[in-house]
Amino acid sequence: MTVLAIVAVVTSGYLTWVKLAGVIPECGLVKGCETVEASAYSEIFGIPVALPGLLMSLAILVTVVAWWWSGDRRVLYVPYALGILGLFVVGYLTYLELFVIHAICIWCVTFAVSIVAGWIVTLVAMRRTAAGG
Repeated sequence: MTVLAIVAVVTSGYLTWVKLAGVIPECGLVKGCETVEASAYSEIFGIPVALPGLLMSLAILVTVVAWWWSGDRRVLYVPYALGILGLFVVGYLTYLELFVIHAICIWCVTFAVSIVAGWIVTLVAMRRTAAGG
């Protein structure tokens, strides 16, 4: 969970910085990041959509570390709930990339995969701790 949360923080942090700095994202061999970043969907009311993702990822990272330290499974409710919210958001943003913008941003895909995988790992951890294992 921690690694996935760090991946989410790094990717959303990078995308937030790119948008605020007004630079073109580095996408390597994959093309489409610049199209997604330049689209009207990359911000809401002038705020990069990656910024709430960064804040959510930081909250997940902090609570996962808190769970490690405390061992209290109730702490896992926070990343679980944030993960559910994240599933809806990345689902919608992925829909926009595929069917409205017609471009894929590898950074966005990385963020989406880290959120989905992180939520699944959180769910498994919650079930295992509930079973006493």
